[in-house]
Amino acid sequence: MSVKRHVIAALSLGLVVMLAGCSGAPNELLAKPVADLQTAAPDVAQAQDISAFGERLFAAVAANGDKNPVISPLSVFYALGMAYEGARGDTAAAFQQVLGLTAEQARQIAAYLLATLAAPGQGTTLNTADSVWLDSKLTAQQTWVDAVSGYYKAQVFNTDLQAPDTLVAVNKWINDATNGLIPQMLDRIDSTTVVMLINALYMKAAWAQAFDTNLSSVSNFTVASGQQVRADFMTANYDTRSYFDTPDAEGVVIPYQDGRLAFLVALPKGTLTLGGNTIAGLLADAKDTENVGFSMPKFDTEFGLDLLPALVQMGLEPACDLSADFSGLGTSTAGPLYIGLVAHKVSMSVGEKGTEAAAATVIAVDSGGSISPPAMHWINFDHPYLYAVVDTTTGIPLFIGQMDDPSLAPPAVS
Repeated sequence: MSVKRHVIAALSLGLVVMLAGCSGAPNELLAKPVADLQTAAPDVAQAQDISAFGERLFAAVAANGDKNPVISPLSVFYALGMAYEGARGDTAAAFQQVLGLTAEQARQIAAYLLATLAAPGQGTTLNTADSVWLDSKLTAQQTWVDAVSGYYKAQVFNTDLQAPDTLVAVNKWINDATNGLIPQMLDRIDSTTVVMLINALYMKAAWAQAFDTNLSSVSNFTVASGQQVRADFMTANYDTRSYFDTPDAEGVVIPYQDGRLAFLVALPKGTLTLGGNTIAGLLADAKDTENVGFSMPKFDTEFGLDLLPALVQMGLEPACDLSADFSGLGTSTAGPLYIGLVAHKVSMSVGEKGTEAAAATVIAVDSGGSISPPAMHWINFDHPYLYAVVDTTTGIPLFIGQMDDPSLAPPAVS
């Protein structure tokens, strides 16, 4: 498999799909409305497929051994979905294997999530934006342009991807879409790039009940090696909380004000294996329980890597060599299209008031009883734990992370 790496300066919130390159200043095109656009909620099995995709991807990333890994499965899903619209034959079959969905199912779920998560409720801002940048070397299929514009709400631009002003325009678009959290996504655009598909995801959510800053303190966190590091902990006193205690993990689901999104944090009992619907299962197991209190570190974290090896391991290899079939997307005068890079980065801050997060992905497609007193449950998240921002309506994780060492990043600003 031929994989061409592109230089990326700052990978952050969103998803950029570079397929492998139109001329002049960016000129937005108008696409035809999608006739069968529906925003019905996905069935349980389809939502579980996306959740399972996110868990398998995170498990593959975490297996690399990097500290404090975190990804945005939702951002990756949006980007892959736009590429999936142009895949045909064995390449489309590879996308279906990885996502567990047909292209039609993926686009309908994307349309539903884009419509319903746009206004999750009070106290939460959740912005998702997609754009497509087409170079003159590419002749795009109009049906594909209409699909990514209609289902994924993508802006579509014609431009010269090699012009210096285009790089500036792309970085500005991402910066604006991520509320300034990703000021410079790219430091160059490769000469073989003929299309860029960009998804930007930004979230800022207030807890339903803010943590009392007077209870915050510095305490010890025990990393996997057994060494103790100092970290800033925030504390929630005993109250009725959404609590789970399974053979594999104990934890809580912390609601945001909007009533739909929640922050799930799980302290493993030994090894907590992801790869199916573990997070959705923990969410389902959580029950309102009296006298639950906990403390956990507040943190700022950033994490970035190339997801292509993980996606190839999951079955996407047919999309990543010269035999890939993206004929549904278009054709390039420079040769066949294939994915050469899937760069991804997440930035997240968790503090007493809530959570602020952003994510970015770059997919480069190149050419060429009686009452005994109720039990008391206190959870001290003072050693490595799993966390996720979850849509409680569908069970789909927006972000999945693992906190190995909060001392590696400065404490979050509350």
